[in-house]
Amino acid sequence: MAIASRIKLALGILPGLVLCGLIAAAGYALGEVEFVLTGRAWIEALVLAILIGAAVRTFWVPGAAVPVTSHSRALTTSYLTADGAGDRIAGDNREFFTRTTMAMYFLSAVDVLSDSARGAIVAFGDSITDGTCATLDAHDRWEDVMASRLQLAGRGDFGVVNEGIGGNTVTRQNLVPPPNSPPGLERFDRDVLQRSGATHVIVFEGTNDIRRGATAAQVMAGLQEIVTRLKAAGLKAIGVTVIPRHNVAPAADSTGWDAAKTAIRNAVNDWIRRRAGFDAVIDFDEVVRKAGNHDLIDPAYNCGDGIHPNPFGYLTMGRAVRLDVFK
Repeated sequence: MAIASRIKLALGILPGLVLCGLIAAAGYALGEVEFVLTGRAWIEALVLAILIGAAVRTFWVPGAAVPVTSHSRALTTSYLTADGAGDRIAGDNREFFTRTTMAMYFLSAVDVLSDSARGAIVAFGDSITDGTCATLDAHDRWEDVMASRLQLAGRGDFGVVNEGIGGNTVTRQNLVPPPNSPPGLERFDRDVLQRSGATHVIVFEGTNDIRRGATAAQVMAGLQEIVTRLKAAGLKAIGVTVIPRHNVAPAADSTGWDAAKTAIRNAVNDWIRRRAGFDAVIDFDEVVRKAGNHDLIDPAYNCGDGIHPNPFGYLTMGRAVRLDVFK
């Protein structure tokens, strides 16, 4: 069966720069493409009719130290040549690709049009969704585990989209330090409503607002707005409780975490469970908290920083998601 794939590139590099790329599908080179950039823009770069899958294999960016858009902690190995190595797109030039990175450059999304797909599940969150402390190249984040379970259960008609950003918050107002990425309320249209085929959205944010000094009322108001906007768009809203964080003293770039912030977390979680109006709730707080002290992550699941789960924690979280919420 032929399916059409659209590869969307987020290009934020110097105007006038020539960008060359080699496109491959199902193991066969389909040819080279070239763009002359006229400014910062979202470019829906390619529409390919292919048999199975598509990938952007190689890009050549002439020049050195060129600023480019990237996902800095994509946890997927990519290979780079040294500056000045020239155009090594065509042919077997693996000896020139001497550097590696866990960042993913340019690529923002891959959309697949299918006659059997039922929709896409968007995981909208922070570093715990982005995958901090997950394993390089293992794809073992909690939503990866959930996606694998859907496949094994014969539910592969749902795609899973990772829209996690490390350090992300729900809101912006009066947070200290200020957010270092567009808060959830500001990126909602781009990262949720503009995701092709989205039907369900898992909202897993709030911990970084609390860490930056937000009140429970502020976090709940922000999440309530997201729920309202999801339902107005006809999307299923699935809430997630905020998992524990261990106490950390304030530092120059952080207001830390203490018992008062844990009390706010507990108040937000009670609201998420009982009154937020989500269509379903995934209780990750209950999944990863320590049996004898619910204010801490269980040591078996703690990656060591008292904030993020380790791969076993992500596995346990992904296994705890009820698949019957995706209907």
